[in-house]
Amino acid sequence: LRPRGPAAGACPEALPRGGMASRRQSKKQQRQQRRQQGHRQPAAGGAAPHAGLAELEAVMADGPSRSPAENVEVLVPMRDKLLRQWGKEDMVVAVARLHLGSALLKADRCEEAAVELKECLCRGIAVCGARSPQVLGPRRELASALLRLGRFPECLEQWRAIGKTYKRHGPRSDLAVAHRETGRVLQCLGNTEGALIEVATALEIHAEGQCAPRDVSATKFLMGTLYNLMARHEDALASFQEALRLSKEGGAEETEVVAQYFAIGTTLIDMRRHPEALEAFTEAHGLCTSTKTSEAFKSMIESQLAHVRQRLGLASAEEALEAHGRAAVAAAWMPECTRTGTSVLQAMLLRDAGRLDEAEAHLRKVLASAATDALRGAVLSLLGTVLAASGRFDEAVAVHEESLALVRAAHGEGDFNLASSYANYGGTLRLAGRLEESEEMLRRGMDICASSCAAPKAALTAHLNMTLGEVHLARRDLGAAMGAFREAWGPFADPQDRVRVGLRLGDVYTLRLRYLDGLALYSEAEALAKQHGLDAMTEQARSRTSLVVEKLTTGA
Repeated sequence: LRPRGPAAGACPEALPRGGMASRRQSKKQQRQQRRQQGHRQPAAGGAAPHAGLAELEAVMADGPSRSPAENVEVLVPMRDKLLRQWGKEDMVVAVARLHLGSALLKADRCEEAAVELKECLCRGIAVCGARSPQVLGPRRELASALLRLGRFPECLEQWRAIGKTYKRHGPRSDLAVAHRETGRVLQCLGNTEGALIEVATALEIHAEGQCAPRDVSATKFLMGTLYNLMARHEDALASFQEALRLSKEGGAEETEVVAQYFAIGTTLIDMRRHPEALEAFTEAHGLCTSTKTSEAFKSMIESQLAHVRQRLGLASAEEALEAHGRAAVAAAWMPECTRTGTSVLQAMLLRDAGRLDEAEAHLRKVLASAATDALRGAVLSLLGTVLAASGRFDEAVAVHEESLALVRAAHGEGDFNLASSYANYGGTLRLAGRLEESEEMLRRGMDICASSCAAPKAALTAHLNMTLGEVHLARRDLGAAMGAFREAWGPFADPQDRVRVGLRLGDVYTLRLRYLDGLALYSEAEALAKQHGLDAMTEQARSRTSLVVEKLTTGA
C-alpha cells in the first residue's frame, strides 16, 4: 500500500482521495470518482506529497539493520510528523502506519499494532476499494495481530476478505495460503470441520504445482494438527511426516524442522508408540543445540523427552515432573494452546505420582481459561479421575456427567473423544464400588472403539478391558476377569502397561489355583520391568512370585 504517481514536484493527480458524491450516484461511480480526483494538498504550504514518502522511505532504508523496538522508536515520531504535515487522510500517513504497525507487531506490541493497521486499512479501503490488491498488505498484517490477540472473529473476517481478493486477482499460490490461514482461525474458534474444509481446499490448489514446498509443508502441518484434534492420529502422523520431508527439500530453517519433529513425537505418544516418539524428540532436542530455538520451546521438548523416557522406564517420575515444572514456567510466555497442553500433561504426572492436590489445581486453572466446550469436557474428564483418586466420589461423578454432556455436544455420539470420557468415568465408578454402572460406561466406550478408525483405538480398548477386568475381579468372576485381561494384554506397547496387565493376569491365575501359569506371568512381568528400569514394578513381581512359591512349597 503506497501512493502511486509522479515524482516529487509533479502533478499529484494519481494520488486519489475521497470526495463528496451525489446521493444519486452508484457506489461504483463514487469509487471511480474518488480514483480520478487529485490528492489533497498539505495542510500548510510546502512540497508536493511525495516529499513525505521520500522521507519515509529514507528512514525505512535502514530498517533491516535495526531491531523491531528501535524501528518503533524511529517510526512513531515520523508518523506524527507526517500526520501534522499532511493530515490523517493522506496516503503517505497510511503507508507510515503500515510500517509502524509491522514494527509494533514484530516487537510483540500487538494491541498498538492492530490500531495502526486498522487506520491504514480503513484509508486504503476508502481510496482503493475493499477488494483491491493494494490493501492486501495491511489486511495480512492486521490478521496476524488479531490472531495473536485472540480476536478470532475479526481475524477470520480479514482472511476471508484476503481470500476473495486473491480469488479475483490471483496468484493461486497466495489463494492457497488464504484458505490455509482461514482454516487456522476456524480451528482456534473450535470449528474443526470447517477448518478441515479450508485446509483441504488449500491442498487442492497446492496440487496444481504452483506453490513453494515450504508453503505446502505449512499446510500439511496444519492438516496434521486438525487430524490430531479429530483423533485421526495415523492421518496426522502421515501429514507431519510429509511436512517434514517438504521442509527439508525446501531448505527450511532448522527451527521449523524442530517443530515438525516435536509434532511427530506428540502424535506418536497419542498412538502409544513411545520408542518412536523417543527418537523424534531426541532428533528435535539435538537440533535445538545448534539453532535459535527459544528457551521456552527447548524446555517443552525436554519435558516431552522426560515424559517418554519415564514411560519407557529410562527416567524416574521425579525427573519427568522436574522437566515439566521447567516447561510450565517457560510456557507462561507461549500461546494458550501450549500452556494448556503443558498444564494437562503435568497434572496427569502429578496424579500418577499421588500428588492429587497439585494435579487438581493445575486442571482447575486450565478450566478457568478453556476456550471451547470440547476442551472443557476433556479436562473435566481428567479432573474426575483426580477427584476419584482422592476419594471424593460424589464430586467426581458430577464432574464426569458434566464432561460427558460437553464432549457429546462438541463431538457427537460416536466420536472417539467420547469413548475416552467413558473410559475415565468407568474407572471412577469402579473405584466408587458402583460396578454395574462402571461396566455400562466401559462397554459404551468399547462400542465406539469397535466402529472407530482412530489410530489409538487399540490402546484405549486395552485400557477399557483392563478396567473391565478389575470390575469382574471385584465381583470374583474370575473367568470373565481373565478374558478381559487377556484382551488387554496384546495391544499394549507401553512397558509399564504390559507389566501392569501381566501382574493382574497372573493374580487371576493364582486365584484360580493355576500357580505355574501365574508364576510364568510374574516372571515375564519381572523381566520386562527389570529391562526397563521399573524398580517398583520389579519388586511387585518378585513379591508375588515369592508368595506363590511359598504356597507351592508349603501346600498352603
